[in-house]
Amino acid sequence: MKRHLFTVRLKIRGPILIQSSSPADFGLDAAVMRRESDGIVCVPGTLIQGKLAEALKENQLGRSLPLSPAEHERLFGKDSGVGSGNEPLRRRLMFDDLIKVSVEGESGNPLLSRIAMDSTLGSAEGRMLRALETPFGAGATVTFEGNLWFVGPEGKRDEVKRLLRLGLRWLTTIGSQRSTGMGRLIEADIEESNLIELAAADNSIESGGGCDRLELSLRPLGPFCVSRPKIGDNLFESESHLPGNVLAGALVETWAALCDIRPGSRVSDCGKADPERSKLAEHFDRIRFRHAFPAAPGGVRTTAVPLSLAQAGERIFDLSLENQPCLLDAGGEDFVSPAFQPDWKPSTWSKIGSQIGFVEPHRELRVRTAIDSNLRISHRGDDTGGGKLFALELVHPWRRGADDQVEPLVWRTSIDLGQIPETDRRAVAEQLASLLPHLSYVGKTKVPCEVTGSGRAASSGATEVGETAVLMLDTPALLADPRFQSVEGVRESGALSAGEMWLLYRDAWSDLSGGSLELIHHFARQRLRGGNHLALRRQAQRRYVPWLLTDAGSVFTFAVRDAVEAAARL
Repeated sequence: MKRHLFTVRLKIRGPILIQSSSPADFGLDAAVMRRESDGIVCVPGTLIQGKLAEALKENQLGRSLPLSPAEHERLFGKDSGVGSGNEPLRRRLMFDDLIKVSVEGESGNPLLSRIAMDSTLGSAEGRMLRALETPFGAGATVTFEGNLWFVGPEGKRDEVKRLLRLGLRWLTTIGSQRSTGMGRLIEADIEESNLIELAAADNSIESGGGCDRLELSLRPLGPFCVSRPKIGDNLFESESHLPGNVLAGALVETWAALCDIRPGSRVSDCGKADPERSKLAEHFDRIRFRHAFPAAPGGVRTTAVPLSLAQAGERIFDLSLENQPCLLDAGGEDFVSPAFQPDWKPSTWSKIGSQIGFVEPHRELRVRTAIDSNLRISHRGDDTGGGKLFALELVHPWRRGADDQVEPLVWRTSIDLGQIPETDRRAVAEQLASLLPHLSYVGKTKVPCEVTGSGRAASSGATEVGETAVLMLDTPALLADPRFQSVEGVRESGALSAGEMWLLYRDAWSDLSGGSLELIHHFARQRLRGGNHLALRRQAQRRYVPWLLTDAGSVFTFAVRDAVEAAARL
């Protein structure tokens, strides 16, 4: 069982128009799609995915291919139907963009003009002139290459390769304006590449001192999209980090693929199909996956910006240890009120980001649509709703440096095993580490990742009674909610005052610390998290109630009341 890498090679005769969804230059109606990092012409992997799925379905309907509908859905996925509770059937195949690697023949005129004709008059129709970018001339042969991944047992490799080769050779044209002779496919092939396996994390686990967590570096092998709460029906904006629940879900999906069981299977199903990882299945719910944040290859894992930071003039202050409101020295003899995050200007954010090592990856917006196989045009909708046009914001695993050079990034995270009994902890760590190098299916693009890391023993900080302890949330937390707490003087529903939130936080932290920490004050921000997806997927058949989350960056200051218990809890 492993992750198989294939190289897809297409030879297309020009002219070619693989249309980009990005805004074109002024006066250009249709621009060719190019790779964001270097501007090389490319064919999006999603286009090849869709055309392959359609080609194999046509062969399947013609009974020339022994491919069942269930197997087709397993390879290419299936849309969540109405009333399904947004339960997906994820595809097993992962497609990268195909990049131009060579051109044989003349480049031709980079622009091609077209105009619509008036069918009545037989003349050019007014204001219908279009300018198309065509970097490859008529007769030129352009070779595109790209990667395709498949996760599964060795026995499935040759079968999948045969199906994909058949589907590719069934295609006749690629791109736009096919009916006019553009984008003719003259050769297609697929070969298995030698997948270079990185050192597995279990080989780096220290044999002594226990293994309470795994410190990991992830490198996505393509752009990803982890959607934020939607503000529109067809726009998916992406987070720049990889949430822990996304990593956990992707790992289980990878595990199911390695075992060749149905996509979306539970951990218990994976454990039954893979007895060698039985301890991992038994204790999976006790594992804590932390968020993965972007960093430079030699950098450290970044954190959220503390809400206790305040600006005064050109100076930045941390007020986490200030018990009372105060004025800040802005320089010279000026003392001003502190300015917190809602009042910061872009220059302040840039300054803070450089100090804490904050990294912002490159982003790209791609617009996609489904194609109606019968009409050969974009899907215009059916009885259940409108069309299927949507936009994905993609996060690339690199950023632009100061000199506009591409700088690769990694995402750093850790996996906490502290809740697993010590007798099974090392076995779970080894089984988990053997699975991590295959990590795939991350985010909406189902991108695979390269994973490296090592095991570490947990460390605890020593504290003394009466000392002050400061804690910051690195990720959002379901920490204080009147529905789950019974606190005198706090309403069970409705808008809560600052005083009521303080009572809820004091109660929550007292419970979490076993009474060893007493809340003094806090700098916290809350938000409601809900939406259509959570309502259908997580709260189906129940009254819809959004969750009250405490934001990342919230800071809490405590007085230590029990040093031994506090050290154990921290």
